Amino acid sequence: MIKKILKSIKKDGLIKTTKKILRFIKYKIINKKQKNIIEKYVDINKFTTIIVFENNFGWNKIRINKIKDNIVLIDLGYFRDKLLETLELHNNKYLMIYSTDYIPYERIKLYEDYGYEIIYEYVDDINEDLSGKEMYDLLSDRHNKLIKDEPIAICTATELFNKSKFKYNKLITNGVDYEHFKPVEYNIPEDLKDIREKYKYLICYYGALASWFDYELIKKVAQNKEFGIVLLGQDYDNTLEKSNILNIENVYYLGKKAYGDLPKYGSNVDLFVIPFVINDITKATSPVKIFEYMAMEKPIITTALPECKKYKSVLYSETHDEFIENLKKGIKLLNKKDYKKLLNKEAKEKNAIKSVKNNK
Repeated sequence: MIKKILKSIKKDGLIKTTKKILRFIKYKIINKKQKNIIEKYVDINKFTTIIVFENNFGWNKIRINKIKDNIVLIDLGYFRDKLLETLELHNNKYLMIYSTDYIPYERIKLYEDYGYEIIYEYVDDINEDLSGKEMYDLLSDRHNKLIKDEPIAICTATELFNKSKFKYNKLITNGVDYEHFKPVEYNIPEDLKDIREKYKYLICYYGALASWFDYELIKKVAQNKEFGIVLLGQDYDNTLEKSNILNIENVYYLGKKAYGDLPKYGSNVDLFVIPFVINDITKATSPVKIFEYMAMEKPIITTALPECKKYKSVLYSETHDEFIENLKKGIKLLNKKDYKKLLNKEAKEKNAIKSVKNNK
């Protein structure tokens, strides 16, 4: 070690060598600290199966946090190398990714080199209108490379399952955290109070507001002044502003809300809607919100989305006129016990594997 330091001083000078030594010491300290933390939070001897879910979002800025005994939230940008090293000898481990996330293919290969099998959640159509041109090219390229790697592909919609070219396919619909959305009477949120007082019925949609949202349908619904229409979520592609529906007196946009606050709004509205246009994106969509709506036991009115048509509790509509008629039917169902039981039943049903295509 002394000889290496003297050689470095002769070559690079004292200051540069000192900086290199300090970086090395810091790396050793951080490396040991990371190892101790990972071993504290991830007990590799406790579980037969390890699933690492790579994604670009988290719940907070804490670098590592045990959510439950078997769920750990980790900042992989900081801990990934040490986690891979710690789990290297574990025999039954998986990497789970979304079809629409931006995890690079090279990182997926890194996990494969460490012996991970890939679970590929095919959750949405890979479509330029959904992701934009640049990301569409990246996602398409990654998708095609993964087909050759033969991951386990989990398709959330029948349309995705039917078009999938993966060798191992499973069709598994989305579901709901029932305990989070189950019927509870909440105090009305402040920004909803005045709206609630103005209208006989409140219609609510929450989620992305984008090109696949049927703004023209909302304009027709808004002609009935008994309805107050409440929109929650992100203006994904500026189509909300361009649509001019916010100039309509009984349409209210309350912005993006925290996941934890959604039941508070749901508790204080009357009807839930999913007013999507029918296109390649929506045909391949299994809206998570439909199961959340079910859990809150309020009437659900949608357009004719294939995944929504599967459920008895959903009033789906082939045309704008039928949508408006279904809103009237929904009002009549507001206090029907049998309908609430149906909503509750379909919300609680387990999302079993519907079908499997296995060519090996």
